[in-house]
Amino acid sequence: MGDIFRVPDECLPYIIEDPVHLLEQERRFRNIMQINKLMGIITNHLDTYCQLGNKIGSTFEEIARCLSEMDIITHDDSYSSLKGILDIINGGFQCHFDTLKNQIIQDITNFVNKDFAQLQKFHDDHKKIHDAYRASQEKYVALSAKDIDKPSSEDPLIDAHAQNAISYFDYTSKMENIELQFQILIPSILTNFISSVCDPMKFVLGSIDCSKSSIDKCSARISEFTRRFSELASSTAKSKQILTGSLPGFWEHMRNPFPGTQSRNMQGYLWKKCGRLAVSWKRRFFIISNCILTYSKSVEDIDRKPQDISLLYSSVRPDPNAARPHCFTIQTKERSYTFQALTEWDMKHWLAVIQNNIFTELNNNNNNQKPQGRGIRRYSSCSVMLKHTNGINLNSTESGTFPLASDAPILTGSSDKFSSQFSDDIIEEEISSLVCADCGQTNASWVSLNTGISLCDACAGIHRGLPLKISRVKNLTLDTLDRYQRLTMEAVGSSRANRVLEFNLDKSKKINPNSSQQERIQFIQDKYCNHKFINSDPIDIIKAVQNEDIDQTLEWTISGGMDSAYNERLFTPLHAAAIVGNPILFQILMYGTDKGCDVLDDAGMTAMNYAAAHGNVEIVDILLRSGAKVCVNEKYDALSIATVRGHTEIVDMLDNACPFNGMDSFILPHPEIKPIYFDVNKFVDHDVIEERKSNARKQRTTKQMIDSICGDKDKLLSVIGSMKEANSSRRSAKELPHIDLIPPPELLKDN
Repeated sequence: MGDIFRVPDECLPYIIEDPVHLLEQERRFRNIMQINKLMGIITNHLDTYCQLGNKIGSTFEEIARCLSEMDIITHDDSYSSLKGILDIINGGFQCHFDTLKNQIIQDITNFVNKDFAQLQKFHDDHKKIHDAYRASQEKYVALSAKDIDKPSSEDPLIDAHAQNAISYFDYTSKMENIELQFQILIPSILTNFISSVCDPMKFVLGSIDCSKSSIDKCSARISEFTRRFSELASSTAKSKQILTGSLPGFWEHMRNPFPGTQSRNMQGYLWKKCGRLAVSWKRRFFIISNCILTYSKSVEDIDRKPQDISLLYSSVRPDPNAARPHCFTIQTKERSYTFQALTEWDMKHWLAVIQNNIFTELNNNNNNQKPQGRGIRRYSSCSVMLKHTNGINLNSTESGTFPLASDAPILTGSSDKFSSQFSDDIIEEEISSLVCADCGQTNASWVSLNTGISLCDACAGIHRGLPLKISRVKNLTLDTLDRYQRLTMEAVGSSRANRVLEFNLDKSKKINPNSSQQERIQFIQDKYCNHKFINSDPIDIIKAVQNEDIDQTLEWTISGGMDSAYNERLFTPLHAAAIVGNPILFQILMYGTDKGCDVLDDAGMTAMNYAAAHGNVEIVDILLRSGAKVCVNEKYDALSIATVRGHTEIVDMLDNACPFNGMDSFILPHPEIKPIYFDVNKFVDHDVIEERKSNARKQRTTKQMIDSICGDKDKLLSVIGSMKEANSSRRSAKELPHIDLIPPPELLKDN
């Protein structure tokens, strides 16, 4: 987790839960308990040995075998030589049985029954406390955003954390205590055992003399480990006192703002959101390295069943709207992931490390050859026909802008529309000609749809961490842009956007391609989130929309103007733009809100309804592409509005998007933008409405018939021709908008 708090290193594993350290201590405990088991075997065999002298040989060999299985003996030549003497004195060992029973066996029994039992209790107590701490974590992270801000919300977690840290410290200290006692006990057993056989076994004294140096060495070790045992008791008490005093400061430090980190490696636990219908949160172990986020159920499973998430070309950002606190999302090309950290500090730490990985990987790829793709497409001046008296200067381009970008405002009358027809003569625009709007780097292969600017790899990596209403990033070679997104970028471009976004910027403070990551982050935050460089003069956004002023609309939107309704009647600039019909203005405003496109004003009208009423085909097309609903208010649906107004092209578009919904009347009540008041009942024949509903029902029946005959292509085409003739006759008789019953194109393709 890094050096996050200045306390002695020996205290960090107890304050900060380290899965690897926990795993090592568990292995250490199992090893000690294995020693306990072996010591018990030795004790039992010594009893048998004392009671059954006639079986001394076999019993002695079993003791030797058990001793041989202990690492402390097999890895130390001094202990091995002492064990060899035991094999020599096996034949004359009968005389020392009483000594064994009253001294050696008693010491071992006390050690096993007392110290190992205490260790087992420490282990069991810590497990209960640790489980309680885990439960406190689960309860804490499950708090709502409202409850998490209460002053007492952290108290149970802090108390449980302190108990866990102290319990963990006592548990590990007891293991170290036993390990040192064991270092004393083993040589004591060996030396006492040897001494007990010296008198009755004079014939082996020669062998013992040969091993005197090993005995002396063991005696010296006894003194050394006895001294270390005393020192351990003193240092343990001191370390525990430091640990106890560090806990409040640690949590106080965690409440401070996260200072940032340059690290690209991290491991720990997060809660992962699982399921769609039945949502649950699962605690998982995560490791991040080399732009790959790997997770598993536990530390043990990380090598057996790992799950990998590639972070390259992904977006990561906090999720303040999540049901739980401290959540963030990772959006890849395949899917979206939601994770929860224990604290806000932890969340920001994870976000920083993930962004460091993305930034580094993009920088590493920046010097490599770009993939051969379509690039951004440019259209010749004769192929883009904009029906406006004051259009775009198609012959003017600037460095760092998209083709077709210019300074001229895009104006349209209330009845004019943007043509959606483009020439097939498409010219490939070299990405190398694009310049990053933030740092000036060439080869800017990324774009931000919100502002129509081009971005380099490094700046794009930071933009992908911004909220979507500020910057939606796409890659020109990997992603597909629709014609409205291209038109917006061509009409705005980096230079035009920067004149708005960098209005008050001191050019000497602008970042460059050699700027550090931290400098880029700070500049981009100031430019797009903190609005430090834009003009602070107030803007009449409705007037700007009426005049189709792109610069003022962009400035107002990037300043967060779309976060609230324009007036008390809930009539927003998005509604106004839907009436004006300029797709560039509409997309800029639409990208600037996180409330969606289906917001109702106080008259129950949506942007889709206004666009349908005024015949703005491009706006309806954009809304349908964005997933807007055709009918939000049952009283006013866009299909019925377009039918009444006679906008047949919109009727056909909406007819394919939803079933017909009738209506009685509707009102467009806002004087800001050319109000329209009318009552459908005054000029609509309800028999016509009923016939249209009947046609919709027939269309569904026709679809079922098509499904039954779709295997016979000739028969299918014949049925389609008959339906088209019937539609033409009905339209001529009733003057209704045409309802096309042709099935989807994929049904007409060759098999």
